[in-house]
Formats: sequence, C-alpha cells, structure tokens
Amino acid sequence: MLLKTIVLNHREVNFIYYNSSGNKSGRQCYPLKLLYIDKAWYLFRVCCIIKDYRLFSDKKSNI
Repeated sequence: MLLKTIVLNHREVNFIYYNSSGNKSGRQCYPLKLLYIDKAWYLFRVCCIIKDYRLFSDKKSNI
C-alpha cells in the first residue's frame, strides 16, 4: 500500500479534497497515521498550509 509507505517514511503527500458542497481543492500534508474505522479509511495528518492537525476520510478525498 503506497499510502502506508508514505506514512511510515514521513513523506509529504498531495491530494484532492471535496468539501460538503462538492467543491474540490488541493491539499498538502504530512500524514501521521492511517486509520480504518467503520468501513472507511481516514488519514490523520498535519496540514502544510494552516499548520494544524486534520482528519480526512477517503469518502471526501482521493487518498
């Protein structure tokens, strides 16, 4: 799994995020942990733009 390797090696990742209105935007982050909860993948990460922790699901992004 590519994302697991990125998390383990502390590599920066870029992906597309879709908000609740369906608008998409680019995200740049450092993944900290990959989680599987209730049949969905989640990426816990530090956002490079706002310098804060965030949790994204695979249902709203192309992680």
